[in-house]
Amino acid sequence: MAEIMIIEDHAMSRQVLTTMFSNLGHRVLEATDGTAALNLIKDNDPDIIISDILLPTIDGIEFARQLRSLPGKESTPIIFYTATCRLPGELSLGQKLGTCAVIPKPSEPQHILDTVNEFLAKADADQEKEVTVNNAAESSGSLREGLQLATLADLSFSLISQRNPQQLLNCASRAAGDFLGCNSLLTICLDNGGRRYYWGDTENFHSVPAEVGEQVMSRLEPVSWGPIANSRGYGLAVPFTTSGCAYGWHCIWDEERFIPFSEKDRELLMTLSAYSALAYENILLIEAQQKKEEHLEGLVKEGTAKLKETKTELMNTQKLESLGVLAGGIAHDFNNALTVIAGHIQVAKIISDDEDVVRSLDLAEDACFGAQELARKLLTFAKGGEPMKKAAALEPLLRETVQFILEDSTTCSYFDIAPDLAAADIDSGQIKQVITNLVLNAQQAMPSGGVIYIAAENVAIGPDSTLPLQPGAYVCFSVRDTGVGIPEDILQNIFDPYFTTKTIGSGLGLATAFSIVNNHGGVIDVESKEEEGTTFHVYLPASAEQPPAEKEAKTIQHADGHILVIEDNRIIAQTLSELLGMHGYKVEWAREGREGLELYEKRMGQDKFDVVLMDLVIPDGMGGTETIGKLRELDPDVKAIVVSGYSNDPVMANYKEYGFASAFPKPFKIKDLVEGIQALTNN
Repeated sequence: MAEIMIIEDHAMSRQVLTTMFSNLGHRVLEATDGTAALNLIKDNDPDIIISDILLPTIDGIEFARQLRSLPGKESTPIIFYTATCRLPGELSLGQKLGTCAVIPKPSEPQHILDTVNEFLAKADADQEKEVTVNNAAESSGSLREGLQLATLADLSFSLISQRNPQQLLNCASRAAGDFLGCNSLLTICLDNGGRRYYWGDTENFHSVPAEVGEQVMSRLEPVSWGPIANSRGYGLAVPFTTSGCAYGWHCIWDEERFIPFSEKDRELLMTLSAYSALAYENILLIEAQQKKEEHLEGLVKEGTAKLKETKTELMNTQKLESLGVLAGGIAHDFNNALTVIAGHIQVAKIISDDEDVVRSLDLAEDACFGAQELARKLLTFAKGGEPMKKAAALEPLLRETVQFILEDSTTCSYFDIAPDLAAADIDSGQIKQVITNLVLNAQQAMPSGGVIYIAAENVAIGPDSTLPLQPGAYVCFSVRDTGVGIPEDILQNIFDPYFTTKTIGSGLGLATAFSIVNNHGGVIDVESKEEEGTTFHVYLPASAEQPPAEKEAKTIQHADGHILVIEDNRIIAQTLSELLGMHGYKVEWAREGREGLELYEKRMGQDKFDVVLMDLVIPDGMGGTETIGKLRELDPDVKAIVVSGYSNDPVMANYKEYGFASAFPKPFKIKDLVEGIQALTNN
C-alpha cells in the first residue's frame, strides 16, 4: 500500500478522497494548503501527491515549485485535481514543474484510481502499490455523487466570484461537460437585439439541431436529441435563465454516448445552469451599476464626501441583496440534494446486516449532515432569515468549536466558564458560525501562535447600560487574543460588509457574525489596543428554560398510521414514503397544496390522515403557508409538520404562529422525524 498526500482546502472534497483511499488500505496525509503540506513533508515521504491548484497561502503551482527544490523530491509524482483552474499558461507551468497529470473536478472514482495507479507503477514497478478496485466498484456510485456534490459546492462559489461574463460562461460550459462526461459543449447567449454569442465547441455546433434552441427558449424546459446523424451519440440542451430573464441555453452532446441522458442528468444540468444564470445576471447588474456610477460621478464634484458615502452604502446593499438571492437558491437546492442522499443512506442502513457497510454508511451520513453547515453559511445574508432558536447550553458549544478549529495548531486555548452559566435562546448552528469567525480572527492576529482566552458569564443589563440592549438577563461570552490589535481609526468599520485589511479575505466574517447576533436580539462589543490584542464580547439573551437533556439512544418502535406528504420534488417524496413505510406508516403523496387538500377532505371520514407532512415552498403550486390555513378550516385539529430547505425562513422559526405543530429543516434524520410524528399522534 502507498502513502498518498491530499492537498485540498474544501473539507468535503478532501474527505471524499481521504475516505476513498483509506478504505482501500492506503495511508493518507491531509493538508489544507501548500504551507501545511510542506511542513508535513519534512517528516513524511509520500509516494504521490494529489493537489488542488487554487489554495490559500501557497497555491498548487507554488507548492510544486518549492517541492522540486527539496532534496529527494525532484521526481515525486504530483497530480492536480481542480474544478476551475485550466488556463493553458498555468497548466503548462505545472508541467514544467513536473506535474504528472491534471484531473478535472468531478471525475469518476475509477478514473482517479487509474491515474494514481499509473504513476505509482511508474515510480516503483517492483512494489505492489496499485489500488484494488473490488470494493471501489461497489461504492463508485455513491463516491461519484459525493464528488459531484462537493464540486458543485466549490463551483457555485467560483461562479459567484466571477466578474467577467466570458470567463463565467467558459467555466460553466467546461463544468457541464465534466459533470456529465461529454466531449462537446456549447453555450449560446442572446443579446437584446437577438444576436447570438457562442462559447465552447463552436466548430461542431452543426451537431446541434437548428430547432433545439427555439424549443428550449419557447418551453424553458430541457430538450434532448439523438442519435446524432451518422453516429450513436445523444445531446441535451437546457435553458440558461433566471426567474426574471432568459439569456440563452446550454448544450452538451457526445457522439460516443450509447444511451440518452437520464432525468438525473437533466436535473444536474438544470441546477448548474440556474447557478450560472444567477451569477451571470449578477455580473450584468454590477456592470450596469458601474456604468451608472461612472455617469453619476461625471455630474457631481469629485470631492463630495456625502455622495461617496451614499454610493458605498448602495453598492454594499446591492451586493448583499444579490448574494442573498443567489445564496438562498443554492442552499435550498443543496439541502434538497442532501435530503435525498441522506435519506437513501438511512434506507441502506435499515436493510443492511453487514456491520462494516453500516459503519461506512454512518460516516457518509455524518458527512451529509455536516454539510448542512455550508448551507447555513450561505443562508446568513438571505432575505427574511430568522434563527431557529432553542434553549441551549453555551459551554459545550464553545469548547467543541474552539478545540476543533485549533486542532493541530500552534495556537492553544484557555477557558474560564462560570459554573452556573445560564442557557441561552439560540440557533446553535448560527452561533457556532459566530464563534468560528471570532476564533479564526484571533488565530490570524497571532501568526506565531499564542493563547486564545475564552470566557463566559451571566450578565444583568440595567436601564442605564451603555450597550444597545433591552434590560434583562443575558449570557456573555468573550474571545480574547494577544495579537497585533486593531488600529483605532478602523475599529468602527470592522463590522461593515466587505471591509477587510487582509490580503486574502472576503470582508464578510465579522459582518456575518454581527448579523447573526443582531438577529438573536444580542450585540457584539469590541475592545482593542495595537500590539496588545483584541477582545470581542458577545451578549445573548438568557433563556428562561433549561436546555433539553440528551436523549438516550433507543430503537424506534414499529408504528402504524396514515401520513399525507405534500412535496413537489418527486425524488424527495419517494424517499420519505420509503423511509416512513419501513417504520410502518401508510403514506400518500400530493404534489402541491390543492391536491393535498382534496386528498385530506376525501379521507376525512374513514381512514383519516393522522399527520400531514408538507414542504414550505412549492414554486408551481400552493405552498405550506397557504395550505395549512385551508387545512385548518377543514379540520381545526389537523396535525401538520412543515419541512423546508429554506431553513432560515421565518415560518420555520415561528411555525406555531402559522398553525404547524412542528418543523424540520432539510435534511433531517428519519429517527427524529418518526419521534416527532409519534409525539403528535400519542398526544
